[in-house]
Amino acid sequence: MKKTRIILGALLITGLVSTSPLRAETSDSDTSSTSSKLSTKSTRPTADQKFMQEAALGGLQEVEMGHLAEIHGQSQAVKDFGRKLVEDHGKANDELNQLAKNKGIVLSELAGTKKGKQSDADQHLAKLAGADFDKAFASHMVKDHEMDIKKFEHQAAKGTDPEIKAFAEKCLPTLREHLAAAKKLDESHNARAAGINEPAGASTTTRSTETSTTK
Repeated sequence: MKKTRIILGALLITGLVSTSPLRAETSDSDTSSTSSKLSTKSTRPTADQKFMQEAALGGLQEVEMGHLAEIHGQSQAVKDFGRKLVEDHGKANDELNQLAKNKGIVLSELAGTKKGKQSDADQHLAKLAGADFDKAFASHMVKDHEMDIKKFEHQAAKGTDPEIKAFAEKCLPTLREHLAAAKKLDESHNARAAGINEPAGASTTTRSTETSTTK
């Protein structure tokens, strides 16, 4: 009877020992899988980081647009606005880069995936000059700043990082000022184009008709 108990005990111990490596292996596998998932999640940019990356790319784009306006623009108003874009967005870019550096955020990662798409406007405007450039530039600046303002307003309202939210809020007045200036340029060039395209004698005919009606 004692021998039987000893044998059974030995078998149980052997069974536990033989199964323990399998449990350990499964545990290690699960841990590795979990760790891999966590690692993948941690490397994905947050909404705040994505905003910073897109803002950095957009800022560089605005500076480039400003340089083009200074070179290709015909009217002094367009050239002056281009100079303001370079100054204002250049300053904002410096602040954003410093903020990113303090937080250990690499701004170039996302920029690499969208640079080619966003440079299409640069390439188009670079081929224009004079009045054609002024009109296309003003129109693009209106659309561009309307889009930028929406993104910055969203970040200022919905962002989770206080410092990044503060940056977005700080930039909004300047972006709105740029939008107002761009709209003024756009309206001016549209009005000028309408005057140029008006048929010869149309104004005289209109005035004659108005005078006749009054009589």
